[in-house]
Amino acid sequence: MRISNRFITIEGIDGCGKSTQAEMLSDWLSLRFGKNKVVKTYEPGGSGNEIRNILLNSSMSERSELLLFLADRMEHVQNIILPALCENKWVICERYIDSTIVYQSFGRGIPACEIERLFAWCEFPVPQLTIYLDVPVDVAVSRVDSRGNKDRIESVGIEFIRKIYSAYKQLSIDRKRIVRVDASLDIHKVADSVRNVLEERFELKS
Repeated sequence: MRISNRFITIEGIDGCGKSTQAEMLSDWLSLRFGKNKVVKTYEPGGSGNEIRNILLNSSMSERSELLLFLADRMEHVQNIILPALCENKWVICERYIDSTIVYQSFGRGIPACEIERLFAWCEFPVPQLTIYLDVPVDVAVSRVDSRGNKDRIESVGIEFIRKIYSAYKQLSIDRKRIVRVDASLDIHKVADSVRNVLEERFELKS
């Protein structure tokens, strides 16, 4: 089975602008390749909200949280991501495997090697490109606070958020597929930067 390499994930702390940039990137790719050639999705809940609702609104142990995220991803990969990649479509996903490493390993303390072994056992496809939207913690927290009605994960304390921010910074250094984009700028300038990364990585410049 041939799998396309047009798999792009967008990562960063809550409030970094993932949803906005995923939407703008999806629109740009749709103009270039056709709307039917682009799939925009997200985690958790990309293939259904049952597990998402539990994750975002219920208290649980660290390992229960990890296993629920993986169960949600398994359904997402099998029902949404892999079928789209097999049809040579672009897939843009808000949050994916890097979120799990950052939140469940750096944040919750589960050894990264254990999580990586589970990724391998689940046979999750690895993105060709991951955009890391880097925004200062205080800016991101202000954005999240302005929304109101925060879920369980968004309600964690500032020290936990700083830990997550540092983890994303480290991952962006360690993993070559991750490209940092300054997300503190105007959203259109951020979108331009994201498009420039794609044009270079996928050789899209005409």
